[in-house]
Amino acid sequence: MPRRIINTAMLPQRRPRRRSGASTITSHSRTICSLTGKLRYRDRHQAVDALNSARRQRAYELAHFGSSTREETRIYRCADSGEGGCGGFHATSIPCSVRRGAAAAVTLQTPKAVSAAIHIMARASGLLGVDEVAA
Repeated sequence: MPRRIINTAMLPQRRPRRRSGASTITSHSRTICSLTGKLRYRDRHQAVDALNSARRQRAYELAHFGSSTREETRIYRCADSGEGGCGGFHATSIPCSVRRGAAAAVTLQTPKAVSAAIHIMARASGLLGVDEVAA
């Protein structure tokens, strides 16, 4: 029986599947923030995709290897470029509640230092005389 030759040009062409969301995160160009040294994501959507990807990778590594180095828990917006930041978004492993609690603890532990700084500024501005002793 003779072999039948198929002309592939006559077959319907299959369109390549368009990738979107977290599957395209590796194809995005990523830069490093000069302020934090972390990967910069251009918008919240890209940062959320990266965070979800890190969570999936962490679950995979825990299931197969028993440990993981991926610890990202949330995203945050960086300072604008005028303030030395990049204006993008970053992923971090520090939970939001820990960050706020640590800042509150520092403020509560140093009221004397804050008071001293206020008095120094008041003396320098002329609001408080050099001879005056503040209570």
